[in-house]
Amino acid sequence: MMTSISNILPSYPASGPHPDYRDKLMLFGQFEGIWDVAITFYDNAGNLIFDGQGVWEFAWVMDGRVLQDVLTFPDLHDSSVTAPGKRNIGTSLRHYDPKTDSWRVVWIGASSGNLCFLTARQEGANLLIERNDPGMSLLRWQFTDITETQFRWTGHFSTDGGKTWLLEQEMHATKRLS
Repeated sequence: MMTSISNILPSYPASGPHPDYRDKLMLFGQFEGIWDVAITFYDNAGNLIFDGQGVWEFAWVMDGRVLQDVLTFPDLHDSSVTAPGKRNIGTSLRHYDPKTDSWRVVWIGASSGNLCFLTARQEGANLLIERNDPGMSLLRWQFTDITETQFRWTGHFSTDGGKTWLLEQEMHATKRLS
């Protein structure tokens, strides 16, 4: 017997962070809500390849132990294409592990086919998310310039062990107010 998604979804969302770890969870929990984002992507030579608008939604799931986000934006080659199944879409699951006092992040690029396992931590006023898998390019994603209604996100990669970092993605987000 197949399980309908409508049977799963009612138990999936959470009303807020798990109370036992609320303070730690708010590191990423501060982004809960819907954000309009100005997105730019660059190729390996630093040339602009996409400049458009998107939406980034953050919500509590799994009994408030995980913050999930969903990022959607138009097709990279035709910004008028925004329909489900045609747009670009991906999701992250951000999980705080109280045993190690660290964050683990999984990014699933549903339209790109990318799958990344990362770790995250606070670095001063910024949030740093890194992939350090042997045999793969290093990734460094950051949330910076964070306020209650805005943030900047950048994505860098390195193919030389971290000697040089190339900007691949940049997003400027503004929170939607109800």
